Amino acid sequence: MSRSGLLRIPEWILEDLETLERRHPFTPILARFAKKYRRLIDSRIWGEEHQENLLRRTLRALLNSDPRFTATYNPLALLGFFEQTQNHGRDHYFHSFTNFLLGSLVIDRCAGVFDRFRATCFPSAAGWSTEYVWLLTVFFHDVGYPVQKYEQIHEMVFGVSPTDGERLVAQRREAWDSPTYRVARSQMVSLYEHLAQGEILSDWRADPFPPANHPLDRAFERSFLRSGHGVASGMRMLADLFRNIPESPPHRQFLVPHIFLAALSIPFHDWPVRECLREEGIRAIPTGRFPFASLLAFLDSIQEDRRERGQGPDILTRLSVRGTVVEAHMNLEQLPAEKLPAKRREAAELKSFLIEDALQFQYPEGLAPIPSAR
Repeated sequence: MSRSGLLRIPEWILEDLETLERRHPFTPILARFAKKYRRLIDSRIWGEEHQENLLRRTLRALLNSDPRFTATYNPLALLGFFEQTQNHGRDHYFHSFTNFLLGSLVIDRCAGVFDRFRATCFPSAAGWSTEYVWLLTVFFHDVGYPVQKYEQIHEMVFGVSPTDGERLVAQRREAWDSPTYRVARSQMVSLYEHLAQGEILSDWRADPFPPANHPLDRAFERSFLRSGHGVASGMRMLADLFRNIPESPPHRQFLVPHIFLAALSIPFHDWPVRECLREEGIRAIPTGRFPFASLLAFLDSIQEDRRERGQGPDILTRLSVRGTVVEAHMNLEQLPAEKLPAKRREAAELKSFLIEDALQFQYPEGLAPIPSAR
């Protein structure tokens, strides 16, 4: 097998990581990761265990770069558990880490977009960390897969397929209506309303009386009970927060807006969630008010490389940024012909859900949807 066939991180990403300019504790850590990964390549020691260990050490270094990022709230243990319960846990881990690196490159190149988002939507927030929101968003975005893949997991564990679909829905309903989920849901609605309003005059604060029977909550509920994993991923992250609430008030005040923003950003990357949102009248989100959600959705739609052993040449060959335009360069000849129509539909569906008033996303010509008036 060729050398590149076993490497999970493309070399062009390593090159771009070494050019990061934004001043943040993550920047030197990512630059060191690129150098260490290159040493793996040069030493011809690139087994998956070596690569995985380097990724884990890097994630720990990122979380340890600021004491507010760790303490009792740490995504590593949760990610490790779900990796053990899925057939492709390690593939998920590498996929999430690659998406994190790609998003970090975009945040570095489009720092003004994210700085304006913070200044507009959280004007009084002290010690704000764009990179921490992104880390939480991307590393938790797929942990809800066990909910979506329940039947496959059940068969893997017991050797037989589950026969009682209603019981599964009842279990999901029990979680959805639990006190923890009710509180989390109400604050998700509150934060969505804060970001969607015309003029924002103050920071978001947890609201004990958010709007009842909100279309966002109805859409999330239907998706959670029947299909998709995006809502389950966001709710699972919030449930972990509620079980590990820091004792220090300043620490809580830092974590709450970061974690709720990440949790709200996660569901939009999942197309069944977007379908439910449209049915409830939420037909699009602006990238200026939802930069993390839109960035995750775009990156997840273009990045499926190096997730299986023995994969051929990459489909995604570069990610370029010009101003606020993020363009995916893709070798579509490597995409199986039978998958091309579905990928075109995915690109068109996602583009129709985004009002690109800040970040703008471009697919290659072979995938780019035909522009149409809203």
